[in-house]
Amino acid sequence: MSLLSQQEYLRYSRHIQLARFGAGGQLRLKQSSALIIGCGGLGAPVALYLAGAGVGHITLVDADSVSISNLHRQICFVESDIGCNKAAALAKRLCALNSDITVTSIEAMLCDANAGALIEAADLVLDCSDRFDVRCLINRYCLASNTSWLYASAAQFSGQFAMFVPGGPCFRCLFPQAPENPVDCNAAGVLGSVPGILGTLQANQALLHLAGDQYNTSSLTLLETAPLQIQSLGFEKRPDCLACGAAVRNPDQNTASTRAKQAQSVLVGEPTNAAGDCHEIPYDQLQVLVQSEPHSKNHVLLLDVRGAEEHLAFNIGGRNIPLPDLRDHLGEIKQQLATHSAQHHSRENLQQQSEQQSQNRSPNEFEQTTVVCYCHSGRR
Repeated sequence: MSLLSQQEYLRYSRHIQLARFGAGGQLRLKQSSALIIGCGGLGAPVALYLAGAGVGHITLVDADSVSISNLHRQICFVESDIGCNKAAALAKRLCALNSDITVTSIEAMLCDANAGALIEAADLVLDCSDRFDVRCLINRYCLASNTSWLYASAAQFSGQFAMFVPGGPCFRCLFPQAPENPVDCNAAGVLGSVPGILGTLQANQALLHLAGDQYNTSSLTLLETAPLQIQSLGFEKRPDCLACGAAVRNPDQNTASTRAKQAQSVLVGEPTNAAGDCHEIPYDQLQVLVQSEPHSKNHVLLLDVRGAEEHLAFNIGGRNIPLPDLRDHLGEIKQQLATHSAQHHSRENLQQQSEQQSQNRSPNEFEQTTVVCYCHSGRR
């Protein structure tokens, strides 16, 4: 009994005609599972092509909702999808495109709590996110489970992608440190077709890999669209890699110097669960926080890190410092925090019944300053 039905032979006949693909390659696609992290400009074309090609199971992961600013490049969505979760909306499109496959939507961010199980269940992971820390998380769990994964990014008129396979160089071999001035679609803009091109290249590589046409060439492909240029750069394993290097494979050889570098890397590139971490808060909670600030012991400093045009079009107050310029203003922000703290302490002292009561207060009883960076939910 054939494992491909007559209908499937007809549906995928153009694949089966390919000498390097054939019925065997199509069967491998049917039996494979792909995990797509991010359902935006990159994830949309990736998911549609994998579904159309007959990849047996696709898992979509995204906590974001569709916004009107997404529609110029995330063409799997329509206006009626605005406000809906991206993973859920995209899952409906995939099921409508191909009823023979199964699709799971995870309406959450990839994190330590879910990454292990999701990645272990996949034959291939596709990074379609826009965050360095998420890529580091994917890299870590793919190394642990010997799972191949594809990375891609796009911004303005250019983009890049690379594949990482077990035994080869990893993401941190290629990018040992977090970028100092990251460029993303939200801060720098993007031509709508660019993520589509990168996502299609990513999907092409994924289909070849899942069908068994695998080659382990470690290269970073760079795409520039204005003017059109494509370049591939080879890269190798780094013996001192913080994710897959000798010190990680042989903990006894992990020197104090290496441990210091690892600690620095975590602080720069990956979020932890320690106090002082960043957290996302819903827009309605942000409004309550800002409105209650004058009557609260907790001072709020609101920074709008979107572009100037977005800030003028809509804002809820705060200081507008576009994300690419934020590093240049850190000194001013620290001074502003110090000034607010001093002013608040002065007001507190005036409100005390006596100077002695004020002097006896513990420093921990003074207010904590909360810094909120408003970046808008439609960031991908």
